[in-house]
Amino acid sequence: MRYLIPFLILFLISCNDKSQEIKVNLSDHNPIGILDIAADIFSVELELTQASLIGEIFKIEKTDDHIFVLESNGPRLLQFSKNGKFIKSIGKEGNGPREYKRLIT
Repeated sequence: MRYLIPFLILFLISCNDKSQEIKVNLSDHNPIGILDIAADIFSVELELTQASLIGEIFKIEKTDDHIFVLESNGPRLLQFSKNGKFIKSIGKEGNGPREYKRLIT
């Protein structure tokens, strides 16, 4: 019962109609192109092999020589050349030698 009065006050305050109309003039906007926010855009077709099949991608990192793809389900870390040729899957999840418990980015 002691919670009923504060709840009713809160309910009555929240039901107060204080809506405002906001007008936006879209004719005065300056459009932003993709090249304005991204310096380098490139596309690389990754080699498709049985070992390089990718599920859900969590993150992609590019170095000067390689492209690394981290899967979110699995997780696996795949290494490709800068031209997209599959090189290897790095390690695997587990507790043994050359295995990792989890990948952190």
